[in-house]
Amino acid sequence: HVRALLERMERASIPSDVRSYNTMIAACAKSGDAMLAAAWFRRMELLDLSPSLTSYNSLIDAFARCGSIQEAAEVLRQMESALLQPDVISYSGLITACSHAAKISQVMAWLEKMENAALQPNVITYGSALDCCLRLEAPVAGDAAESLLRRMLSSKLQPDRMLESKLLRILGSDRLESLREELGFRAQAGKAK
Repeated sequence: HVRALLERMERASIPSDVRSYNTMIAACAKSGDAMLAAAWFRRMELLDLSPSLTSYNSLIDAFARCGSIQEAAEVLRQMESALLQPDVISYSGLITACSHAAKISQVMAWLEKMENAALQPNVITYGSALDCCLRLEAPVAGDAAESLLRRMLSSKLQPDRMLESKLLRILGSDRLESLREELGFRAQAGKAK
């Protein structure tokens, strides 16, 4: 619907705005069509509309959902060249891209870059990082998940039920309980959905 509306607006020479294009880029991202999202992004630029932080983040999300790390990283560089500051959503998108490609070393590198940019990873960021661990073989998966848990707790962030569920699947109940005792974090009440 949005696509048809934008195309009709263009044919009728009715000006569209960045929000309209952001909606289209986000819809393409959700449908897993990164190339179409990029085409709409370029189309917006050709109309001399300045992409917003949301525009760039939506395009990063489109590439992230496909595990296209290089393309997502290039969008982040373009964002910085446009003098826009990447935010938690930007970096979380890069971490998601690395996770989909099962690249734990790149997940860790992007977490480091995020923290160096004075941005605090949130539970969504760590959830994406743990998703990468779920794609790895043991013992690499468990070691990476433990490292992520330690990093999260050192930043004073407690795992929510969803993160605990992922940690349980990766580490197993004995190792998770041992870490809970060692690190002093509490079990979340209720069940993860």
